[in-house]
Parts: sequence; C-alpha cells; structure tokens
Amino acid sequence: MATTTSNVDVPEPRAVVEFLGVDLGVTNLASDSDGRRYSGSEVKNVRWRNRKLRARLQAKQTRSAKRRLKKLAGGESCFARHVNHCISRREIRMEELNGNPHTGKS
Repeated sequence: MATTTSNVDVPEPRAVVEFLGVDLGVTNLASDSDGRRYSGSEVKNVRWRNRKLRARLQAKQTRSAKRRLKKLAGGESCFARHVNHCISRREIRMEELNGNPHTGKS
C-alpha cells in the first residue's frame, strides 16, 4: 500500500469586525440584526387569493377548471421562492461579504 503526503499552507484566520444575523419567520419573512424587516404580507395575500381561487375551481369540477388548477399548481411556491431570492440578493448587495464590497452586479 502506497501513501502520499502533501504540505498545504493554511491562511491565517481574519478577525471578524462586523456580522449580520438574519431571523426567518412567517409574519416577517426576514429580520436582520441591522433592524431591517421584510414583511410576509405580500406572500400571505397571494396564498389567500390562491386558496380562494382553488376552492372555487374545485367546486366547479369542469374540464376547464381542472386545466386551470393544473396550470396554477406550483405557482405559489415559485412566487415565495422568488420573493425569498429577492430579499437575499438585497441583503447581499447591502453588506460586505468576504471583505469585498459587492458591486451590485448580478
């Protein structure tokens, strides 16, 4: 059995001067340690509207209603994922990560 070894230079750890904490929730989708809050009301409104629409379409039970339900499937989670992505991108743009200021370019 053959073994090989290699030497790897380990960089010195940098002292952390500032950090950002983010709390995720339902009422407020995100609250950070700088005091910014991102409300979940927009996502809550979309969920409420979709729930009412689904109930109305399921009660009809027509072919077109079933087609519409199939088309709506997954849209709510896609919208919530988009909102979460926008919040995280906004936080990244506002903060300095890895010691380098973000240029704001995606």
